[in-house]
Amino acid sequence: MVTLHWRIIALLTWLAFFFNIERVDITDIGTINLASGTYVVGLLAALLPLIPLPLKRPLPLLVLVLSILYAGALLLSPGPILGGVYTYLTLTGAFMLATVFLLSYRVRQALEEFRDAIEMITFSDKGRHLQKINDAQELVDIEINRSRRTERPLSVIVFQTDTSSLNMTMHRLVQEVQRSMMQRYVLSMTAKTFSRYMRRTDIIFEDHKPGRLILLAPEVGEGEATKVGERIVKLVEERLGVTVNYSYAAFPQQALTFEELLNVADQRLQSQNAIKHEDVHLDDKILDLQEASAPPSV
Repeated sequence: MVTLHWRIIALLTWLAFFFNIERVDITDIGTINLASGTYVVGLLAALLPLIPLPLKRPLPLLVLVLSILYAGALLLSPGPILGGVYTYLTLTGAFMLATVFLLSYRVRQALEEFRDAIEMITFSDKGRHLQKINDAQELVDIEINRSRRTERPLSVIVFQTDTSSLNMTMHRLVQEVQRSMMQRYVLSMTAKTFSRYMRRTDIIFEDHKPGRLILLAPEVGEGEATKVGERIVKLVEERLGVTVNYSYAAFPQQALTFEELLNVADQRLQSQNAIKHEDVHLDDKILDLQEASAPPSV
């Protein structure tokens, strides 16, 4: 936490210096006059590393994007890029932007380390089966190819946890943190519950979308997938008090590849959620009509 504190201070201090660099020019001739677009790129260099991206290694992509933006800012500036004092200005701008990006990325790393530490302490027993969907791709391919080769069924079951079903209230300033941590907590405890009732051949992993777990169940056909989903939903709701929705897709009835199976299950889940929301709105309207038509109490 202390590391995060000092990294934020360093980032804010450098940003203040960067956006006021022309005012603190120690020379009398005002040689520091960066292109206007450089300050826009500087703001992006501070913000982009802090935006959560669904990428395993976002650093190369961020560096490439900011480099292109800085080159575009230089090309759009009225003065030349190189030659005499302009070379000095171009290099100064690049150095300032690189430092902003580095400090911001260090803040990102500290935040990720803090989150991982909290998860390790709080959710250390979340289950040995849980892993990211990218990390499980090899196991998924093996099971899909085995089902094709042996002509045996296989099901993909998607579970969506609903953290709004938990009655928790916190200060307004920490609601975002509360939602994120609660989502991770519910996901971890759900995976822990899964791990107690899974077969050794089952594979469970975390989806890119928040609050979702995917269960790959070899030798489970379309009819059995419904039973598995309902049993797990009942267990989670009883033990955690969390509302869980699920959907599934079976091989080879609904699709032949893992990506297609996942898409089918996702579309079914979205349709179920839409129907539930419509039912809730309809119930609310009926209740409002009943209250409006009720005779006034004397």
